[in-house]
Order: sequence, then structure tokens, then C-alpha cells
Amino acid sequence: MNKRVLKVAALVSIVTCGALRATTELRTPLSVVKDFGPFHYRLEPVNPDDCWSWDVFGALYQRRADKAFSNARKADGSQKFSTRDTVSLAEAFFGQETFTGIDAFAHIAGEACPVVVGNPFMSFAKISPVFHYTERGFVAGAHVEYDFGDCSNWYVGARAVLPFKNIRVDRDLSCNKLEEGLEDVMLQVLQRVDPTIEVEGGTNLTNVNPLLNTTVVAGGAEVNNPDANIRSVYAYRLDFLTALRMPGTPNSVVKYTPANIEIAGIDVTVVPGQIPEEKTAFFLTGQVNPPQPLVGDNYSFTIAYPQNATRHVYALRSTDGTLASVQSEIFDNTTGEVRIAQDVEHDALVAANGSGGANGARLAFEENVDYLPLAGNCDAQSELFIIPNSRGTGEVMPDGAAIGATIDYIIKSSLSSFNTSALGFLESKGIDLCHNQRVSGFGDLDTDLYLGYDFTECFYGEFAVGARWPTGKKMKDAGLVYYQPTGNNGHFELKAQGDLGWQPTHWAGLHVNASYSHVFSRTEKKAAAFKGATVKNIGPSIDAKVSYGYFVGHFDVTLFHPENCNLGLAVGYELYAKRKDKVTFATAMAKDLNGDLKPLDETILEKDTNAVSHKIRGEMFHRWNYCELFIGASRAFAGRSVLKETEAHVGIGIYF
Repeated sequence: MNKRVLKVAALVSIVTCGALRATTELRTPLSVVKDFGPFHYRLEPVNPDDCWSWDVFGALYQRRADKAFSNARKADGSQKFSTRDTVSLAEAFFGQETFTGIDAFAHIAGEACPVVVGNPFMSFAKISPVFHYTERGFVAGAHVEYDFGDCSNWYVGARAVLPFKNIRVDRDLSCNKLEEGLEDVMLQVLQRVDPTIEVEGGTNLTNVNPLLNTTVVAGGAEVNNPDANIRSVYAYRLDFLTALRMPGTPNSVVKYTPANIEIAGIDVTVVPGQIPEEKTAFFLTGQVNPPQPLVGDNYSFTIAYPQNATRHVYALRSTDGTLASVQSEIFDNTTGEVRIAQDVEHDALVAANGSGGANGARLAFEENVDYLPLAGNCDAQSELFIIPNSRGTGEVMPDGAAIGATIDYIIKSSLSSFNTSALGFLESKGIDLCHNQRVSGFGDLDTDLYLGYDFTECFYGEFAVGARWPTGKKMKDAGLVYYQPTGNNGHFELKAQGDLGWQPTHWAGLHVNASYSHVFSRTEKKAAAFKGATVKNIGPSIDAKVSYGYFVGHFDVTLFHPENCNLGLAVGYELYAKRKDKVTFATAMAKDLNGDLKPLDETILEKDTNAVSHKIRGEMFHRWNYCELFIGASRAFAGRSVLKETEAHVGIGIYF
């Protein structure tokens, strides 16, 4: 019976599909069926009178993925079985689509965000890898079967497959676009001051000419602004400021305390009083009492500042942490004029954890609030840009100007001593996020033994046990974050499988199978996952034991040509469900990229590794005498924590 090529081909495909699961747990079985090759219903044997049958096959395949299915959750927080929602491959690989270098460091609750001494970019520069996965290869297999028993209803067989694979993980962006730079977290720009200033009704004026003192009549007047000029303003993202050090000290520019926040040594929660100051200006419009000429007459008056601004600096909310999202708050959309420093009231207050206010809102830090939680909330810091206030006469508030001058000095004096980037720092530690990874070589050898019985001419059942032997290339350095081994990464695997087939009519056949595989524990090289880290697969390479298991089930329908039982079309569905990884580090603590000994947490690597995939697949086939040609494809349409794959294959089988 010609279950041979079908099963052999599938075994080959299984080897090709299993490799990544042992490393990133993201790939699914290839749709050339796990254990069966071409997945159409079995064909009639080419030599029905011979108890022995042999066949071999070869197939070319390719699969690609640009997205992965998310680890979706219900409204109550429980995990969904599967979803059609997708995320980037970066989120699937690292746990986050966008992250900073310190997200891979130990972060204990209640403590400030980690800091890499000498490289503030690790603390604030957001890294956003964008890449895609491509795999091509050739699969070869062989199969032998022997029929025995009364009427030859029983049969036993063995099959083996071995793939050769070329795997590529390629960046979609140039390296310099993967990471934020200073231009993304700070803005230093000149702002034109309004040349006029309003004077309220009832303001006392003193004419500097030898005339009578006078008072502005009800309704007020408008005079030229004595401070009208161009002023220097800024917008600095709070996580960037937190990463900077005060000159000559190890202390951060930002100090979070139980009572306030200080930036460059200045308390930014203080509400300044109304300070009167005498100004001299020319009237432009309005009336004075008694009436006076409006042109050429100099008047001095007293104005209290700030008028509306209640802090020396505000925090400008940017919900995505970019300057682009608050563009309209920085530049006038019509005139293009800078509008950072304004004499306006704040919209809301910054809460203790950094929350509060909508995108574009101007927020004030509140007095006598414990801002220590904000010190440990790196994400909240990245949503706040510190900007100066105006004091009502066109000048920047004194403390706001002082903060800007100090930070400008720190940047200009210290920038040359910083490492060039966060990616550069990681690369110096052997962690490569910039370069594409490509690997070619043989995968793991897959073998099966099975026993089958033909209950009737149109109904059969099989039971198989299989083993996957670790003959493929292994990952020896976790710093090569995109590297994918060609096999199970050194793991030995055992499998049990059951199959049933039914052909109710000569033009249609139904087939269902189910298998469970256990991947035995083996020591791998893994990126250290430190307690409190929010990103995985970035860190020093250490030893860890890993094991897991997975289920694969198929339901397939084959439609044969009514006048040619060797020509047909098969369509099917595949369910893949993987259990959560069991990870055990060889040690409880390890040195991080700073060289500090920190506690490890295996659950970070185990999180979201219980994966699910739903696939639809199709295949056409035609056999001429002893040769069969088959071509097929599959597409993952839903899942959880797996790649959204598209796969295609074409192969040929030879029967003996």
C-alpha cells in the first residue's frame, strides 16, 4: 500500500518545522504534514502483489513570516486560546516591540530604573527591531513497508527524513534607524516673543515725561513688550534627563524624593509667588485717564509675574514618547512659530506614578507628593517632556532658564564621553541586534516505526512511535539573538501518533491524525533573564535546561478525479498546541552587562511560550506509474505566540 511516500515526505517536513520551537518557540510544523509528507489520502500500491514496498522522495519548500500572533487576553485578563491579532516579530522574539537596553536588566519593584554608567543611551534610547523570517530548504526521505497477516491486512513500516535548510532573519531597516538618538528625546530651539503685552484696567502708570500720573481705564490697554526678543527654549524627555549625571558627580540630573522632584538641583514643584516688577513701555492701543497721546509717550508701570504660569517648568504629555505626537503643542500648525513656553495654566497634575493628562496636555508637578514611584517607572518617564514656562512678560521663568542652561552644559561637555549608542554598547558585550543572521546546514534526523491495520478496503488505522535525533546545527552563543538552529538545538524528542483513514467513495477520502511529542531536557545557551526585566533574549549568555511538549492534529479531505484515482486535490486543517517551556538556569544569579551580580528569573523565558496555531492548507498531486508530483501550500490564519507563516512546497516521489 502506498502510504509510504506520503508518510516519508511528512517526516521530512517535520524535521524542518521543529527547529525553531526549541529556541524561540515561534515556528509551527510545516504543512507538508508532520509524519506524512504529501498529506492527501493514501494511494493504491503500484505493486499490489508484493508484500514489500519501497519509496523515496524529495521536496523543495519555503516559508516566510513578517508578523506573529499575539498573546491575546480577555477583558478579565485570562489568556485567549487563540486570536487573529498580530504583533511584530520583535515583540514575539523579545517580549516587546519597542524597548530600551535597561529593560533587560534586573529591576526590583520600588527601586529606581537601572542605569548603565557612562552610557545614558541604554536608559532612554528606544530600540525598535524590524525584521522578517525566511526559510528555504530541501527535504529527502525514504520509507519501507511490509504487509503481513490474513489477507495482508496488517502492515508494519519504517521511515526516515533529513532536511537541509537555509534560514535567514533579515532586518527591514538600516541599523541607524533601529534606535532613538538625541534628536528623538530633546529639542533646543529659539522662540519668538510676542511684541505686545496686555495691561489690565486700573493699572497705575507713571508718565516719564513731566506730565501727570495716570491710570489705565477700564478695559485695559496694549503696550509694546519691553522684553520682546528671541528666547531659547527646550523640550527634554524625562527618562533622558534621568539618565544624565550632574557635572562631577554620580548623581542623576533628576532627583525623585518623597516630597518633590528636583531637576538640575531645582525644585520644580514649587509654586512661585506673584512678583511685582516695574516695566517701561510705549502704548500701542487703548485709553489712559486723563487722555494722553498714544505715540511717542513713555510710561512705566508695575506688572506682577508670573501671570498664569504656576511652575517654572511643565511636563508635556506624549503618550507614545515621541516629539511628533506633540508637534502641535511645540509648533503652531499655521505659522510654524515655536510655542513651547507660554503664559498659560496647566491642564492637569502629574500623579505620583507619572500618569495624568491626555496627549499634548501641559502638566505640573505637585508639591508634597511622593514621586519615588515615578523614579522606578521607566515607561512613564518616557512619556513626559520637560518644557519651560513664560512669566507673562515674554521671559522664561528664571528657574526654567537655569535648568535649560545646566542641561545644555552637561550635554555639550559630556556627550563626547558617551558610548555612541545603546546598540553599540550591546555589541561591545557580544549582543548583536544590528546584523542579519543566516545559517545553512542539515537539520535533525527524524525516524518513525508504525503498525497499521486495514479494517476494510476503505477504512484503516495506524499507530506510530518516532524519534528525532539531534543532528542539526545548534546555537552556541545567545548573543546572536536572531540565530536559528537548523534542528531541535540538541534536544532528543520522542513522539506517539495515531491515524485513521476512511474512503466512503472512490472520489473522496477522509484522514485524521493526532500526535504528541516530548522534547527532553537539555542544556542550552540562553540569554540571562534577570528578575524584574521586561524584555527577554537580550543578556549575557548562560546555561539553562529547557524542555517542553507539543500536540499536532490534522483533518484532511482528498477529492480524487472521478476517472483517475491518482489525480486529485487535498485540503485540510492543522491544529498545533505547544505547552509552556520548562526552563531551569544552571545558577540562581549571574553578572549583568554592568558586571553586577543579580538574581535570575526563569519565568521571564517561560512566559507566553504556550503557543497555538491554526492552519489551512491545500495540495494538488498526480502520480504516473512509479512517479508522483505534488505541490502545496499552507497559511496560518489564527494562533497565539507563534509566527503567522506562509509556506509552499513542491516535491517528487519515486515508488519501487
